[in-house]
Amino acid sequence: MTRLDAIDDDVIDGLLQTSTVFGGLEAAARAMLRAELELRTARRGETLIRQGDAADGMYIVGSGRLQVTVTTEDGTGVTVEVGRGELTGEMALLTDRPRSATVIALRDSHLLFLSTEGFGRLVHAHPQALRVISSALIDKLMLTIRRGSRTSPATTIAVVPLDASEPVHDFGAQLGRALASIVGSVRIVDAADARRELGDRSSALTRAVWREQLEANDAVIYVSEPSFDAWTDECTQHADLVVFAVSARGDRALRPVEHEVRRCYGAVAARTELVLLHQPSTSAPRGTRQWLAERDVQRHHHVRIDRPGDYERVARLLAGRGTGMVFSGGGARGIAHIGVLRAMAERKLSIDTVAGASVGSIVAGAVARGDSPDEVAAQLRAAVVEKSPVDITLPTVSFASGGRVTQKIKDGSDGLDLEDLWLNVLCVSTNLTRGSLEVHERGEAWAAVRASFSVPGLFPPMRNAAGDVLVDGGMLDNLPVTPLRARHSGLTVIASDVGARREFLPASLPRDGVVSGWRFVATSLRQRSPNNLTSLPRILMRLTELGSLGDDDRGDCYIRPALDGVSLLDFDKFDTLVDQGHAGAVSALDAWLAGPCEIDVRG
Repeated sequence: MTRLDAIDDDVIDGLLQTSTVFGGLEAAARAMLRAELELRTARRGETLIRQGDAADGMYIVGSGRLQVTVTTEDGTGVTVEVGRGELTGEMALLTDRPRSATVIALRDSHLLFLSTEGFGRLVHAHPQALRVISSALIDKLMLTIRRGSRTSPATTIAVVPLDASEPVHDFGAQLGRALASIVGSVRIVDAADARRELGDRSSALTRAVWREQLEANDAVIYVSEPSFDAWTDECTQHADLVVFAVSARGDRALRPVEHEVRRCYGAVAARTELVLLHQPSTSAPRGTRQWLAERDVQRHHHVRIDRPGDYERVARLLAGRGTGMVFSGGGARGIAHIGVLRAMAERKLSIDTVAGASVGSIVAGAVARGDSPDEVAAQLRAAVVEKSPVDITLPTVSFASGGRVTQKIKDGSDGLDLEDLWLNVLCVSTNLTRGSLEVHERGEAWAAVRASFSVPGLFPPMRNAAGDVLVDGGMLDNLPVTPLRARHSGLTVIASDVGARREFLPASLPRDGVVSGWRFVATSLRQRSPNNLTSLPRILMRLTELGSLGDDDRGDCYIRPALDGVSLLDFDKFDTLVDQGHAGAVSALDAWLAGPCEIDVRG
């Protein structure tokens, strides 16, 4: 690491003033902090901090990008990225404990270093600064504990075309326009722009200064060549994120440029994502699994070239400004999700990614496929009202054989994989073999939804590729907000929770704990209490809702319709449930939208 001879003072002042940690300092304290900062550079791949080393200070990222990895005792690692204006190593200011993470530069970076000694001089001269900074750091730590570590949004994006088709050629410009409506100023730069502004013989220093000037914009999009030439090398080497764009009708094999990016940058390569561009006539993507089989990409996106909303969805997700929708389980109460969707549509709220548990996975899958609220309603009505999904069998494994519910889910999935759906989607099931939550993001859509909806004892369990036994996801996480946030940095989450906090199970049970099943049936028939006959299925379904009772993260907007008196098997109350879901969503959404909103969630 080397010292810089100079850096723009206005840039440093701007970073300090907008910092969540240092922005609250008085002007005099901030001026002294400015004087204590040491200006440094780190080259791509250089290690700044090693986990376990003694702490000597913290870094503010002036430009560039850093990778922060925490390795736990069992050898697993948690990795996030920090970008411009973000801090790393800041706990060194408050504690003498060894470093808790390893930090490396993902690309050439300009950094501001504050030593622990410099911090000591600052708080000695300005004692009130200790309270301001420590309070901000504790707030940041508490947010991390509640939501987990979050990767900073990418502000420098390299678009690498994988073919010469017109939609792929135009993708960088389309993405730039969509991104500008979200973040502000966006500069789109291709090889011709670089030659015109720098000439053919510019020095490395000249190009570095030029890139620094470009990054004064809110975002920069470098559009590379389809081949791995010097310009493509520069684009990918200095990007926070590499986006490969390709026509969905093209050859699915890896391109030479992809091989070169992987070979040249290895472990310190920028994150990569794939955009598949579809013709307007495409009703549903197919074969996405083959596109992803050989590619190590963090996310993929489907875009119809005639729909600006698809480009805007990709831009929001890339910028960390996306909106996710989570649907809980709840048996028949899941019908209320339809009313929630109608309220969302009335307010023109965009949905960029979805997740669900149990019956919520059915709704999430339909939304990801692009179905309207009315289409979702028609599918659910046909599946659970017109004919019961429970086909009774000899209850050796479950009350139902599972044939009817499986066929309904297969018909709705239409042979698609989860990867084929227009929106990124996940659903959860409970892995009984390993005692853990199973997150489904790839593979046959019907199998994932069926596993998530495998109410134990009511429907037969499913198996994954490893042979593990899977049952209803609601047993461990009935409102999978956390898994969805983990996959999309900066996501704003709207959660629709139709699970019951308290369920009155209609069964007359003796206090001695002994029940004769034959006598129970006879009494129910004699008293004309058919609900008693469903007590065991009700109990089994109730178990699938308990996974959300201790979850702290209920999203940024929490919708909980008033469904008192509606039981898990009350599928005949379809229209009433839709109306109740709509009423609850209208109230929750309007109150949320009227409050301070950091991003625009309207599409």
